[in-house]
Amino acid sequence: WGRGGYLEVKKARMELEAQRTKIEILQRGNEERLRNIQQLKSSREALEKYARQKGYGRKGEIILQLPPQPPPTKP
Repeated sequence: WGRGGYLEVKKARMELEAQRTKIEILQRGNEERLRNIQQLKSSREALEKYARQKGYGRKGEIILQLPPQPPPTKP
């Protein structure tokens, strides 16, 4: 009932499990980012594709950015 009682221990275990889950999700995200970085370092084509997605172009190119199309409305 007091400090270190069943309910307190149960709550601490649940918090620990929640933190472990968050850490696992963050680690997977970090691994994915590291793979992306490695791909950008090793592939010129991947680097160019990424740069173009971010709105960059080669010297002398003109970049046209169109606004996104609104979703179609249902009749």
